[in-house]
Amino acid sequence: MNLRKLSIWKSILSREEWVDLKLSVGTHSRIRRLSPVGVAKLLIRLRDAGVSTKWITKEIQIDSSIVSRFLLLDGLPSKYEDLVAWGQHKEKISFTQAAFAMKVETVSDTDRLFLLKKVLEEGLNKQELQNIRELQSRTELNIEQLINETLNDRPIVLKRNLMIGFIEGDVKPILNTMEPDTIDLEFIKLLKDIFPLVEFYSAKITINRFTLTTDEFGQRQIELKARKENVNYNTLIMANIRKMWGDT
Repeated sequence: MNLRKLSIWKSILSREEWVDLKLSVGTHSRIRRLSPVGVAKLLIRLRDAGVSTKWITKEIQIDSSIVSRFLLLDGLPSKYEDLVAWGQHKEKISFTQAAFAMKVETVSDTDRLFLLKKVLEEGLNKQELQNIRELQSRTELNIEQLINETLNDRPIVLKRNLMIGFIEGDVKPILNTMEPDTIDLEFIKLLKDIFPLVEFYSAKITINRFTLTTDEFGQRQIELKARKENVNYNTLIMANIRKMWGDT
């Protein structure tokens, strides 16, 4: 047996700790005995004892850049240690998020805690944390301003909701009197008269059914108005077609 390895096991890591370490890194995704912070603490002990990163990477068979990420957790506030987990979780900070958050320079422990809190609350990802570091090097913004600038750059995702309805039998003859080329435009006008606060992205109507797309606020407004009339939105729209198009 390599005497250096034996020395490390005896004086720095126990044999059990060494096994735990090797089974917690790399591709052992289903068998991780240690948390990311648990791995970091063992690697920090090895580093502080003078063991080189090159030797560590060889023995546990992971890239040196990954070892460096674990070592970044050396300054992680203790109150966040239990919140760092493998992979993505809604109520946890991933190992990658934690490592890149620790790369961001802070002027105080309060700033560090604020950054980690925002990582948890806002789900700041690796790229966003890198952007914070780059912005930090070019500006004199404080940590809160840096985070706000990054969040403001996030793309706005508009969720469009599709609503489908069916044409009731007595309404079909009314639709047959409408011009095919303009009926969809007229349908949007009708919908806006019924629901003036709603933005409609599209609307189509045929002899058998109608479809419309709007955002979440619009869908709630439509359903709310229907409930006030004690009907569903399909029945409400049919009633208005009778009322507004019935004499055309």
